[in-house]
Amino acid sequence: MSYLQTGLDLKRDALFLAGEPSGENGDAVSDYDDRVYEWLTVVQRSLVSGGSFGPSLLQPVDWYWARAWPRGAIQLVQPFNQAQLIQAAFSTSSQTVAVNVTSNHPNLVGYRIRRMDTAQRPLVISQVNGTGAFGFILTLQSPWAGETMTDADWVAYPDTYDLPADFVRGSSPLFVYDFPSNTPAQGYIDIIDPGDLERLYPQSMRYGVTGTVGVGNMPVMAARVSPTKLRFSHYLDNPQAPRPIQLEFEYIRRPPVITEGSIPSIPVEHRRVLSYGVAALILDDKDDTGAQSLYAKFQTQWQAMLQEHVREGRRMSSRWGVVQPSRATSWGPVAMTESGLPVYLW
Repeated sequence: MSYLQTGLDLKRDALFLAGEPSGENGDAVSDYDDRVYEWLTVVQRSLVSGGSFGPSLLQPVDWYWARAWPRGAIQLVQPFNQAQLIQAAFSTSSQTVAVNVTSNHPNLVGYRIRRMDTAQRPLVISQVNGTGAFGFILTLQSPWAGETMTDADWVAYPDTYDLPADFVRGSSPLFVYDFPSNTPAQGYIDIIDPGDLERLYPQSMRYGVTGTVGVGNMPVMAARVSPTKLRFSHYLDNPQAPRPIQLEFEYIRRPPVITEGSIPSIPVEHRRVLSYGVAALILDDKDDTGAQSLYAKFQTQWQAMLQEHVREGRRMSSRWGVVQPSRATSWGPVAMTESGLPVYLW
């Protein structure tokens, strides 16, 4: 079995443990032959996400092998029309905004429109370039609630950014690179609950000075608003240095699909836990009493892997294993445990 190096090795081992033919050397082909890779992937992802697996209840663990490398990155971008030199035509109760620029059309889909005289921050849902006398036409998610006017007193900004496609959960705050300060408490962005984000930093703020609630400058907090998106408290707006700012963060990634020649993410020392899991699923599907024995072996292997993970962490850090309270509603610069450990949870 080549020491269970590849998906094919694990498939053979799982079929062997379940008493199924391998389909090699003239053997018959198992009825489960075409399901094994799918179930190997299911088992590996269950180890990452936790939840019910047969009679076992798996807790989600931030395994070292499941952590993304390189870590995640988001680039905050400056708003469009930052200098407020480009005119746009707004009409009350209309969902279209005509922008008077004839070249270098940016893609503003997903951006929000901000005018300081209107509380509404409508979302742009589509864009058509090269229409009539204006450079492009924006379609808003909801009709414009402000006055009818044509001027340059507006900006379009993104408040929501995409997470990596394989993102499962974050394991750190967002670290800010190129931040214009050496104050450690300002070098990262905490993740809070979406309701608290809107309560503390409402986007409907009508008036303000750069850096205050709901207006631009630099985000101070963010919220995960969907499995794939983060929304920020403020949009980036730094006219003195109009360039993107890099955010990086640690996260647990979704393991890739296991195929015949792929090498699973889980270390080879514990890789047989996948074989045990798949063999148990096969026997359970057959209503075979041997499934309980294989579930027990799966659970034992999982416990051994967990103990090794915890033991290694304790050897490497004196702060390992401290109970951390939920920070979903914490809005301070950073939440700390009694022992001084910062609380990271999103």
